[in-house]
Amino acid sequence: HSNGFSLLRKVFQKDIHKWEEELLKPTALYVSLALELFKLEGLKAMAHITGGGMDNLLRVLPQNTQAKMRVWKIPEPFREVKKRAEMDWLDMMKTFNCGVGLVLIVSSSSFERVRKLVEIKGFSSVDLGVVATQKQQNPSWHIMD
Repeated sequence: HSNGFSLLRKVFQKDIHKWEEELLKPTALYVSLALELFKLEGLKAMAHITGGGMDNLLRVLPQNTQAKMRVWKIPEPFREVKKRAEMDWLDMMKTFNCGVGLVLIVSSSSFERVRKLVEIKGFSSVDLGVVATQKQQNPSWHIMD
């Protein structure tokens, strides 16, 4: 909800009233969640996915690693933007968060504990995938088919 509003205003200009309730939902704030997460063992990194989309992951991934992400349910406004703006999914994921506001990288042994905390704090969660080693030095991400 916090990035790309200039583009969104153009994309939804003709029928903004149909979409305004969804587009004007308040941005999720992760401060209280983050403070609790910092107390848990197993949290390796955290990336706020705002302007720049999934490329924000590159800031927290170590060299020689790649985030291999599964497809998640992308909210309708993002699918509509993709269609109306004729953007491909890669550009969408580099521009918008496509429904993912915060990515947590955690050890597998801490996954369920972290997921429970996220849900107790009132957020939904999805298992996006894994971080794996790669030959390429610069960190990267991709969506698995």
